[in-house]
Amino acid sequence: TTGISVCVCAGRLVLSPPVRCMLVGSASATPKEMPTGPIFAFLAFPKVGSTSIRAALHTRELLYNRTHQYHTPLGVCDPWHDRLTGGCFGVPNYAAVNINALDRNWLPALCDVPRGPPSRLCHYITILRHPIDRIESEYSYFCQSCAEQGAYCGTKTAKQFGGIGGNLTCPHMSKTAYFQAMAVSHYTRHLSLRASPPQMAKETAVDAAERFLKASVCTLILEAATDMPTPMQRLARWMGGGVFEEYANLQASSKEGLPAVNVHQGHDKTIINAGFLHGLRDDVELYHRMIQSYRRGESCLPQPIMKWGLQYWSR
Repeated sequence: TTGISVCVCAGRLVLSPPVRCMLVGSASATPKEMPTGPIFAFLAFPKVGSTSIRAALHTRELLYNRTHQYHTPLGVCDPWHDRLTGGCFGVPNYAAVNINALDRNWLPALCDVPRGPPSRLCHYITILRHPIDRIESEYSYFCQSCAEQGAYCGTKTAKQFGGIGGNLTCPHMSKTAYFQAMAVSHYTRHLSLRASPPQMAKETAVDAAERFLKASVCTLILEAATDMPTPMQRLARWMGGGVFEEYANLQASSKEGLPAVNVHQGHDKTIINAGFLHGLRDDVELYHRMIQSYRRGESCLPQPIMKWGLQYWSR
């Protein structure tokens, strides 16, 4: 969908347009011993543009680590999808891994916390979308369209979700009933739990989530202004690698990649106070703090420990 293809041909990777070729070292991408170096962990929230980010990360994996053996719909290794084949512990150093940000089990098991197999140090990536736009997209996609094999349809009723609406189920649930049931500050709830040290006295959950994002995460904003680097360009610059940066620049110049989205400006307080979206108030506050940080160029600062060299190319 990006208009840019990646091919492996005669030991070369070809990125077009324009055509670029480079040798990639040995043909085998499987290390003899289980890697212990860092990995890029993408904390993916639903309906924030994660599919486009995963597609870009998959392209990067083809370019550098050649981890195209992960034949999942995600394009990169995912601890849940690949749980029967190692759960991503064996991916090469600096490989990209997709992690459901709402899943509390896989994140600490794979990153940082010794549990089960040796844990890996993770460089975190996430992308935020305005919470109201996110839940509206979620309602349209999961409830009205019954997408992804009807994951939200014909199962739980609005009442079982915890909201109003009686026994209505998707796709027959009204937007108000769905919002009443599902308007939860997912960003704040899950990111604040990763803060180290944990949420401190006189610190709100929003404060803890912001502290974790600013200290540990390359935080992208879906609604980046047109006069700023696109989220893909900022991600490529942070991860490093000239070919991947060129890929991101080509996307930006062709105006492809992440889709255009609506932005609620100046109406947040009125909408949140309407009642059925009251549960989003923490995420709206966190979003506004992080978009200001993004505009100041404070997010996704270069990683000082990144090393590009022969050992990276010849795994």
